[in-house]
Amino acid sequence: MKLEVDDKDFQAWASAVEAKIASNEVKSAVERQLGKVGNAGLAIFKTNTQVVSGRLRRSWQVKKPIYSGSGWNMTFENNAKYARFVEYGHRQQPGRYVPAIGKRLKNAWVEGTFYNRKSAEQLQEKIGGIMKPVSEAFNDILGK
Repeated sequence: MKLEVDDKDFQAWASAVEAKIASNEVKSAVERQLGKVGNAGLAIFKTNTQVVSGRLRRSWQVKKPIYSGSGWNMTFENNAKYARFVEYGHRQQPGRYVPAIGKRLKNAWVEGTFYNRKSAEQLQEKIGGIMKPVSEAFNDILGK
């Protein structure tokens, strides 16, 4: 007994999805939305960064999203040399005079502010909402 299945509707759907993907329409839509993620992330990182002189806050940059075989990557970086000390904390010499702040140091350890961690958590909460138009468009392509 031979069973034949007419899959021309499925083949037409698969061809339509393949054409959308081949036209880079999906990739372009994802890149546009990731640009919005980058802008939102930059605002979050800057807001959570403490301000003494403003240099640390102004040093934030976001790199263009990159697609690799495992998915999309976006990098937020701060090139201020002292950024990691503000993030994680640092030792200092009590009694030493620091002209930049016009004071003597009091504590041997300064706690970190963990602004990177806080910012990453806040951005993670917003990504779903920002990327929703892409997922809805992709669901439309898939016919869901």
